Amino acid sequence: MVSLCEILDLSVNLSDHAPVRVICQCTVDNSRGVTDDRPNVGNDTTSVAHLRWDYADLSLHRECTGYHLQPILTDILDLEKCADITPEKLDWLYDRSVNAL
Repeated sequence: MVSLCEILDLSVNLSDHAPVRVICQCTVDNSRGVTDDRPNVGNDTTSVAHLRWDYADLSLHRECTGYHLQPILTDILDLEKCADITPEKLDWLYDRSVNAL
């Protein structure tokens, strides 16, 4: 569950990207009995303080998003050729795009 989502307007941000802060909580079902030696792994209170996009594998991100978005682009191009574009079709494409990302 997302309890807070905000775009931070920091004066010390030298990037052209605005940082986003998201606070969320999820419960992990450990019914399979998965264990790990790391602290807090498998507990319902596991916390990740900071996720940094600048430490991410950007080539893998591009590859994965391209893989998931390509079929949607194909559907968008097919829809452009149709005469009956409905709000439902646009909502369907939007939902697929959000889910892919």
